[in-house]
Amino acid sequence: MKLNDLLKTDARVYLLGGEVTSTDAHTLFSSPENPNTFTNHVFVSKAFTSISGIDLQAGLTVHSIVSTHIYRNLPSIARSWYLMADSHKFGQIAMYPVADLDAFQYLIADDVPENYRTILHQNHTEILLI
Repeated sequence: MKLNDLLKTDARVYLLGGEVTSTDAHTLFSSPENPNTFTNHVFVSKAFTSISGIDLQAGLTVHSIVSTHIYRNLPSIARSWYLMADSHKFGQIAMYPVADLDAFQYLIADDVPENYRTILHQNHTEILLI
């Protein structure tokens, strides 16, 4: 299903920072000026995010300070957090730490190094390889 088709249904779609809206087949992203406005007033069943870096010591990290507030609040606003990362993200550290490796429930990846698999298994994180 394409995003444009999804927006025509009764489903409500949110991206980091706000609800996805569309006018005249153009997708617009509405973001509140204060991130607390968004994170303090929503709860989602499933949150899907990507990440800039995954490191055994640094945890999850991102390049943008703007994203840090939402990532840090995801465990409290989502029943399940699905983290998407390609194999190149492992061992990488971006500027801003946002969560420990036990903060998310699912990892969607093309490959996961064995030392990360061990830690994720201990954290009861389900690995979904694509």
